[in-house]
Amino acid sequence: MNSPTLFIALVSFLGLLLSLYIANTKRMSKPLVCPIGGHCDAVTHSDFSTFLGIPLEYLGIAYYGLATLAYLWLGVAMISAPVGLPFWVYIVTVLAFFFSLYLTFIQGFVIRQWCTW
Repeated sequence: MNSPTLFIALVSFLGLLLSLYIANTKRMSKPLVCPIGGHCDAVTHSDFSTFLGIPLEYLGIAYYGLATLAYLWLGVAMISAPVGLPFWVYIVTVLAFFFSLYLTFIQGFVIRQWCTW
């Protein structure tokens, strides 16, 4: 077992749960309450809440779901990962990290509202 890889799988799973929570809250047309007093509804319903027409929470579900599975495979699989899988998992993770930085910038400097979710 690879402890750092399993930790990343756990964090990815938490990201999946969070994305599911946001998607469900929006689907039920409930206000998304920010635990530290931010304005989550302003952020999650802004013009920046989609990417190429896809709601960001759905992209989060897809990414975090696949990342959870990939990191679990890399951390506990009894068989070797397919050639190149670790490389592509790393590349997609780095791209997701920079996309998250971009979205954080959008919150602070374009929307001028914060959402901790």
